This record gives sequence, C-alpha cells and structure tokens, in this order.
Amino acid sequence: MNREDGIKLILDSKSKFNNRYNKPFGQIILRLDYSSYLMSDENLQLDSILENNIKEYKAKTGVFGKVFRNRSDVNAIVFLYTETSIAFSKTNKFLKPALMDLAEIVGPKVKVIEKGSAGSILRAIKSTNACIVKNSGILAIGKDLPSAISTALVVDKSIQAEIYGEKLGGIKYISAGDSKSFNKYYSSDYSMKNIGTATPFIPYDEEETKLRNKIVETAIKLSDNYLVQGTWGNVSIKLNENEMLITPSAIDYYEMKPEDIVKVNLKSLNYSSNGRIPSSETKLHKSIYDAKADCNAIIHTHSIALSIFAAANAGFRITNKQMNDLIGNVNISEFALPSTDRQCESVNENLENSNAVIMANHGAIFTAKDLDTAFIIADATETKAGVLLDI
Repeated sequence: MNREDGIKLILDSKSKFNNRYNKPFGQIILRLDYSSYLMSDENLQLDSILENNIKEYKAKTGVFGKVFRNRSDVNAIVFLYTETSIAFSKTNKFLKPALMDLAEIVGPKVKVIEKGSAGSILRAIKSTNACIVKNSGILAIGKDLPSAISTALVVDKSIQAEIYGEKLGGIKYISAGDSKSFNKYYSSDYSMKNIGTATPFIPYDEEETKLRNKIVETAIKLSDNYLVQGTWGNVSIKLNENEMLITPSAIDYYEMKPEDIVKVNLKSLNYSSNGRIPSSETKLHKSIYDAKADCNAIIHTHSIALSIFAAANAGFRITNKQMNDLIGNVNISEFALPSTDRQCESVNENLENSNAVIMANHGAIFTAKDLDTAFIIADATETKAGVLLDI
C-alpha cells in the first residue's frame, strides 16, 4: 500500500468512531509495507483526524513498529480510549464477555496490562485480538483496518455494558466454554465465509432489484446510525411466500452490493449460490417469518444501549402509547446458541405481542411490514434504551 492510499483509508474510516454516546480518542496505526507504517498523532478525537495529523514512521521505530515486526499477520492497530474504558482499566484485571460479539472476537477474556510496552502488548495479544492498557485505553489489532476498528468498538461497547449494566442489576457473563466455542467458530469459519469470492452481476426483475437495493441502503443506514459494528447484525426482506432476501455473512456493509444479497428458500433454507453464503442467523429469520404473518422485514442489531440490556438479560416497558402501538414492550429472550431451535422458539415467544425483542447476551431483533418501518423501530428502541440508561 502506498502512503496516499493509506492516508485515504484512515480518513475514510474515521466516521465509524462518531457514535451516539461518546467521542473516543486515541490513534490509528496502519502498516504500509514491511519497512514503514502510518500513525495518527496521540490523543486526537478519532472522528476528527485530519491529513496533517497522520505521519509515516520506519517499521524499526516505536512500540507499534515492534508489534508489526513481530506480527506479520497484523496490518492495523487501533488505540482507543473513553472515560468508561479508562475507569474500567483502573480496577479490573480482565474483561469477560457478556456479549456474543466480544466472545467471538476475543474468546474468554481481554487482559488488562500494566503498561503499554511492546513486550507487554505482544504477550497480551498472543492468542487474541485486543488488550486493555491500564489508565490508557483499548488496543485492538486486525488483518486490516475495518477489523481492528470493529474489535476496538466491540471491546468499548462491552466495557460500557460493565459500567452501565450496574443500573440494571449487573450483567450475566457467557461461560468460558461457550466463549471459546464462539471464538473458534468466528476465527476459523464465520469470518472467512465470504472472503476471496466475487459476485458476478445478475439481472433481476424490477421488484427484486428494488428490494436488493433497499437492503443495501438499510444496512448502510444501520452503520451510519451506529446500530451495528463491523459485520455484525443482519437484514432481510420476505420476497414472497416461498423466498426471502438476506444479507451475507461477514461482509462490511459499506462494501456490500445488491448482488451480494442472498436469496433463500423459506421452506428448505436452500439458497441460490452466487458466490455468497447467507447470514448465520438465516434460520432465525425464517422462523420469524413463519410465526408472524404480518412481518415482511427483519433487522438484527448490536447497538450499544440495547447491548447493555442484553448483557444484563433485561428488557423494558414502553409507556408512551404511540410508541407502544408501533413497537410493543421490549422483552428479553433467553440465552441460546445461534440458529438453534431454542433460540428461535424463545425469540418468537417474545415477539408475539411486540415488534422488538432483546436477545440475552447477544443483540436485538426488530420486525415490521417493511424495512423503513423496521429501521424506525430499531432506531427508536435504541434511543429509548439510551434514555433509560442515561448514557
């Protein structure tokens, strides 16, 4: 990668840090080649980095240069800190997953290390993608910048769950065994499903073309409104009585094209192969369409405030009549492994009289007659959760 392309990549990515509740500070570090890397200046608000804040360094210099020299698989590093992450680092030795996305990325725990020396960092990230530096913040690594950013944001979200979950009676952790299983699946299977494949353009009829574009538009809007991080979450539309369209696994929404959307048979779950594998939660979407005759669109999010409720295994009532008529009360489904009958049954039980459900230790599901309404429900429910938590 040349210097100009690297700077553009950093500047294009900074909007991902402008979330609803806080303004993270820190640095973005990007490998150019095996002799140099780019690094933004220290202590900058990450969504406000400018070109003149980004400088080139020799790989033989600095803490991050040593990380790059010792880890050929690491091409990007994000150092991120917020008030909550620093507060957490002062009194804890590690962060345990109470959310499935953190378990998938890091496994059973994220270590808090005493100092941010190259040696300490390399030991802490030997078998995981992140660590927390005491009194400093979160350090996340990735094979590319999007993966490092999403890891940093998921760790920060999980720390917020630790802090604000106390208001809901405390959070419930995922077992170490389940965390290891999620991490193994994510690292060796899920994250690689759609890598290296190309989707040829195929002409669709006018209605299907419109719906495929609508899914892409909605997925980008979810990212722009900080309702998902990275490739987590999914979107689907019921195409007809026999088929649905759903987002593929592990593809950044900003890179997704209409032809990447997967058509799935609602009876058999077979799908039309166009070089893409559908979301790992396709079975859950099918079960919702089967259970709710008036549902034609589903959105699954991993937004911050609702994830705090998920980590605490808590739902909430919506007392405003107009909102309640649209959404219903927001119940909590039981913790269950993804794509299992147990997960589908619990989610659908809690959607009987509602269009929103929080999945324990996971995220949230929203249903509606169309995607525009589903997005309104998702956005309004996240806003309500943030107000209840006062974050």
